[in-house]
Formats: sequence, structure tokens, C-alpha cells
Amino acid sequence: MQKIKLYYKGNLRYLLFHYQGRQYLLDRSPKHFFGYFCLPLNWYFYQKVYAISDEELVKIEEKNAKESKFILPTSLAAGLAVFVNAWAHMNHIDLFANFYVNFSIVTSLVLVVIGLLLSFSLLQLLYSKKKNSLEKLLNRSLEQSIYFKIKPVNSLIFYVKMLALRLCVFALALIFALAFIYLKNISMLCLMMLIMFIFLGTVNIAFAPGEEREYEIVEVRSNHSKN
Repeated sequence: MQKIKLYYKGNLRYLLFHYQGRQYLLDRSPKHFFGYFCLPLNWYFYQKVYAISDEELVKIEEKNAKESKFILPTSLAAGLAVFVNAWAHMNHIDLFANFYVNFSIVTSLVLVVIGLLLSFSLLQLLYSKKKNSLEKLLNRSLEQSIYFKIKPVNSLIFYVKMLALRLCVFALALIFALAFIYLKNISMLCLMMLIMFIFLGTVNIAFAPGEEREYEIVEVRSNHSKN
């Protein structure tokens, strides 16, 4: 079983790796629904992999180099949120006062389910956008795939931490869902949707890039012999 390293090249959905003298793109999107909720399941399913040429690799790296210059730090958004909250507190403004509704428990539960479905749909939309962006860059469709079964090597501590983090994020989404049901404040529903979107999106760390982590290729199957 050959060991590989995964590299991020500006696309949240696809990671680069080298195998037997060629370069490939790994599609990190789960192939089964339950993979979104249990990270280890993705190591037992086959992931789509696409071979790319040297010219296509150059295109990907050039685009990544250009886009990396325009990335704003994530702390900027967090700082803005803190500023708005502090400003509202100093001026005695309740940001959530106009979001109260008078829904029944049943209606609230239905809205929670709809919110969960919307969060999942938004993530699928993001994945689709990333695929279309890559296809446009390479000027070809990503259809002819190989199927790799890949699992991490010596990353137990890292993934225990990540699983604990995902559990906390899921618990936070559950808290906001319950807060919406009992407090009847739409803002709680919006926060639940945002947190659930983040939770579902963190499934990407099942295959995390970085020099410090290694993965091994357990099995390779062609497009005609996949599970």
C-alpha cells in the first residue's frame, strides 16, 4: 500500500496528490449521505479521483497563486461581528427584537427540518460550483474517474480532536434549533442553519491536506468495477 500526501490548491472540493509518477485530484465530497455525519465512514468508501496532465497542474497552481493574494483573513469577519455586537450593546439595541414569531411547535419543527435540508442543499451547491470552476479551468468535464479507497496513517490524535470539534459544532446547532423552537426567534433558526452548514462542510477534513499527514491507498478500482 503506497503512502501519499494531499495538497490544497485553492479548491475546497479537490486535493492534489502524486501516485506512481502521475498527479491526481481527489474529490473530497462524500459518496454516501452518512459520510457527512461520521468521518471514518469515508475511509471505507471509494472516492472519485481524476488524473491530470502536467499542463493542467500548471493551470491549477497558477490560479491558486493568484487567488491566494486576495484572501482576506477570517479574523476580519469575526472582528466585524464583535464590533457590531458591542455597538448594539452600547446603544442598548436588541438585534433580535424584531425576529420573534408565534409559530406552533409543529410548525417550528417543520421549519427546523426545512432549515437542515437547506443547509445540506447549500453545501451541494457549493460543491457543484467548485466542480464547474475546475472544469472551466481545465477546459474539460470531470467524468472519467478512478476510484480510490484512502485512509489516514498515524493521524489518530488529529482525528480524535477533529471528531470532538465536530461533535461540539453539532451540539451547538442542536442548541440553536431548540432555542428557535422554544424562544420562537427566527434568528436562532438562521444561526442553526449556518452552524449546520459549517458542520456538514467540515466533512472535508476526512481528507486533510498538509505535509504532516500521510494517507495510504488501500485499493484502486476502475470506473467499471467500483462499489
